[in-house]
Amino acid sequence: MPRVNIGRWVGDDARPVRGLQTNSDVSRFLLKRSLADLGGQAIAGPDPVTDERIARMMAFETYHAVMRQGTKNALTWYSDALRRAELLAGILHPELINDGAAAALGHCAIRTSEQARTVLFSAMAITSQNNTVQENMRYAIEQYRGFLAHGRFIPKGYGAKGLSIFNNLGRFNQLLDVVDGDLDRLRAFFLSKFKMSELRAAGANNGMRISGVELADETVYGSMVFGPKIGGAFLASLLGAKDVPTFDMWFTRTFGRYTGRLMKASVSDVQKERLSRSLDANPMAAVMAEEGFRIAGSDIPDLVDEDLLNLCRDLANCWERNRRALARAGYDNPSLSKLKSELDWPGAAESIVKSLGSSVDAPGSGGERRWIRSVVTRALEILHGNGLDLDATTLQAVLWYEEKAAWDHLAGRKVGELNVSYDEAMADMAKREGADHDRIQAILDADLDVGSQRDRVPAHAGRGRPRAGEGLSVGAGDARRDAGEVAELAGRRDEDELIDEDLACPSF
Repeated sequence: MPRVNIGRWVGDDARPVRGLQTNSDVSRFLLKRSLADLGGQAIAGPDPVTDERIARMMAFETYHAVMRQGTKNALTWYSDALRRAELLAGILHPELINDGAAAALGHCAIRTSEQARTVLFSAMAITSQNNTVQENMRYAIEQYRGFLAHGRFIPKGYGAKGLSIFNNLGRFNQLLDVVDGDLDRLRAFFLSKFKMSELRAAGANNGMRISGVELADETVYGSMVFGPKIGGAFLASLLGAKDVPTFDMWFTRTFGRYTGRLMKASVSDVQKERLSRSLDANPMAAVMAEEGFRIAGSDIPDLVDEDLLNLCRDLANCWERNRRALARAGYDNPSLSKLKSELDWPGAAESIVKSLGSSVDAPGSGGERRWIRSVVTRALEILHGNGLDLDATTLQAVLWYEEKAAWDHLAGRKVGELNVSYDEAMADMAKREGADHDRIQAILDADLDVGSQRDRVPAHAGRGRPRAGEGLSVGAGDARRDAGEVAELAGRRDEDELIDEDLACPSF
């Protein structure tokens, strides 16, 4: 898929793209290129031929990312970087890395360093939703210290997903009560595997509704009690599981690039009728006309999607300007919410923007999650056959760095601004709390060798992007694919000036 290859927009030789400012702009740009690579038709679901193509693309991008990055950053995110974060946190809380210090706490629940880390990692996973790594680390330490003081988390909302975080902190406390305060039992439960139907039934028996878009017969970790992203993968990964990729926003966008399903791209007649009706009965029409909004509700059904999206973005911005002006004039939040509801067109416009202008940031069904997992498994097989022996969590972390960097570049943001690992965030926190700088730096510089992926990558990794001819072999004789059909698909593209043959991989 040469037009949509992420390698175009990462690295020192990344190509700038004019006219892109928002994530919505980037989504549309990448979607157009993705569909061009796919012959104009998105991949709607699993199929042996197209699954093989997606897996090759995933393996190809992972391989090239490792060759470019070497053993830095993402490749060691779940191993060296996490261990360094533990050691740095141990400067502030020795019980996290020393059993003697843990026993000396005299705590009702924490008697070993592993128990202390179970609490910290749970806090890290739960407070990670829609927060930067720096924020996440700060909130996690706050909750860890709350646990030390009270024997349980202090439910609190943090950031845009505050309600979900509040509820999950409370759920951790509820689970701790179920196991009679035994953190070893709780950790074992988090890392035990169940059928989704079994986990839901166990939750119901203990007064918990276990959500999560998974098929009933899907095998999941017990940590799924906190939801599919936070519990189903991230917490399990922090606790040591390596076989589950985290289907976060960036990984979902990666898969959307491969399948031509990057954006929500449909708007219903009901949504259009709602906007049309509310604009025709709009008491703010005169004020809005002064700002250039003279469109009648009857015009809405005739607008093409692109014009409708642009209009709705302008309407949303118009409401926001007026909302701020009213707030300055003394309106409180309840009054503004009531006005927005009565006008209705602001909400109608926002709904259409979400439908037409938002990227798909989470898998939509249990079947889709199973599909993605099967593709990841095949991609790992291809990488293994080429001397790159990664686990699912590391593959996800490698692609996370690439996807995020590419979107930063395309939208004109500082590339890698948010690509911070937990050890970097924990080091900053330790410095702010007065820890010895030399001790912090010694941990950051240490070659920990804690089972990272570094000894599993080719010796030439990190020497820049591979050139044409340095591609991957995909092996032969795999009964799950028809090589002829795959080759036909791989050749289905229109050559244009945007194709960079240095990004092509003839043997892949």
